[in-house]
Amino acid sequence: MTTFYKKLLTAALIIPGLIISMAPTGSAQCTYVSPTVAINSSSTDINGNCVLNVDLSYIQVVNGGNKYNFVHIWVASDYPHFDYSSAPVTSENTASGPNVVLDDAIATFVIEKSTGNNPTFTLLDTYSPDVSLTNTTQPGVGQLKGPADVANFYVITLPNDTFEYHLEGVEFVVPGGCDQQLLFQGDAWSSQANSADPTIHCSMLGFIALSNNSAWSASRTCSPLNIDNKYNFNANIAALESNYALTFDYKVYQDVNANLTLDTGTDLLLDTYIDIRVDSNTNFVYEQGELSYSPSANLPEKQYPLIFVIDSVSTTNFDGLGDSVNTIYNGTFIIIDSFCIIPLDVNFYDQKAVRHDDRVLVNWTASSTADVQKFVVQRRYDNTDWMDVSGQNINWKSEAWIENYQVSDPNNHTSYSYYRIKAISANGEVEYSREMKVNGLGNIQNDLTIFPNPAQNGTIQYSLYANQAATVRLFSMTGQLIAEQHISDAQVHEFKNIPTGFYLLELTVGDKTNVARQKVFVQ
Repeated sequence: MTTFYKKLLTAALIIPGLIISMAPTGSAQCTYVSPTVAINSSSTDINGNCVLNVDLSYIQVVNGGNKYNFVHIWVASDYPHFDYSSAPVTSENTASGPNVVLDDAIATFVIEKSTGNNPTFTLLDTYSPDVSLTNTTQPGVGQLKGPADVANFYVITLPNDTFEYHLEGVEFVVPGGCDQQLLFQGDAWSSQANSADPTIHCSMLGFIALSNNSAWSASRTCSPLNIDNKYNFNANIAALESNYALTFDYKVYQDVNANLTLDTGTDLLLDTYIDIRVDSNTNFVYEQGELSYSPSANLPEKQYPLIFVIDSVSTTNFDGLGDSVNTIYNGTFIIIDSFCIIPLDVNFYDQKAVRHDDRVLVNWTASSTADVQKFVVQRRYDNTDWMDVSGQNINWKSEAWIENYQVSDPNNHTSYSYYRIKAISANGEVEYSREMKVNGLGNIQNDLTIFPNPAQNGTIQYSLYANQAATVRLFSMTGQLIAEQHISDAQVHEFKNIPTGFYLLELTVGDKTNVARQKVFVQ
């Protein structure tokens, strides 16, 4: 997945993996803006937890002081909604109190800014408001992110006492696997002191980070040649809080260069969708429904990948905190990079596989408008792979056609055999018929079907698996012959006016040693 974005002095941003929205609060001594988070990678550790490698950044506008910056991040379900009337701590520091909110935080950062006109910045590995918060003791194991936990830390000095902080290559460990939709909330605050009870100068509360690994999804249906393909796009932002709404645009491109990279100059724009909204009224779900598009009827153009670009994302916060609408401009890419496997437009009719002694005759009728060049009959036994037993080349006709075919396969297998027909086009696409089951040589037990059983209203209905000459006899349970029929087809046959009771239906094919019997009850 590739993502581009324009950096803005705004309070919301979606980046590759995360949607960010914030509600800033605090005094005029400083202001926070533009929190951004980018997921670089994700993996699952040996405990089944999701390990995210992320880049963080934010901008602070300072009006003097504010020597120390503090950032805390929680999984949203653990977010404490703390007011920062005092510094947050763990329960190891204080047994109880409104500021005991760090037990469940997944990350804490402490940054020191030196004094002077050209300040330097240092990422610390101590949190003085609560010295019990360490990476070696509970409840803060792994939470405090020091220099060893950040691949790259730097600060860009901007005009007017403004500083842009960057923490890159940080790992978050989140309970549960990475296939869940992960929602985070975080706070940032500033003070002149990194001490036990510092005075808080300003804060940025409740910025939201939503992992969109599972937020967007798309699919494509590949159709036969000369028939339009279809695609579908869905959004599921189920982890977003009820006081938020989200709108977005998306575009659908066909990757005509087949290089899995968007090139708006050459890739074909199929559709554009504007101002799609999800909120609590839609359960934060958007379902586009399947739409057709008309690629070239030829290969390989019909198989080209699709690229979905989600951009112009806006979050609206209805809780009354901070800016009500935060708009960002970015591109999140979903690439369907598997080439279409084009199914053949082939219909099979009247397909049968019938045993005749040590041979099996496979018959079928086929119709198609596709460029089918060959039919191949395939056979397998129980627990074996399919193998080709015979092929028939055919002549392509420019119009729809219907033809009848037959293949005779030498087969003396004594257990079940299975057959199917494989159609092959000039381009190598294939289509298969349904499977056909054939009894083994000398085994006709399953050639006879009684339906229903128990029989109703004194009538026994039965049929054979395939057309064959056979004798069917009905016996009482004492061995008395009740009725007899000679048949040669697979149609439905009946014994009528049979009294209530149990009977044996006997099927004989060929000599008298090839016999099958089934019990039937007549109601």
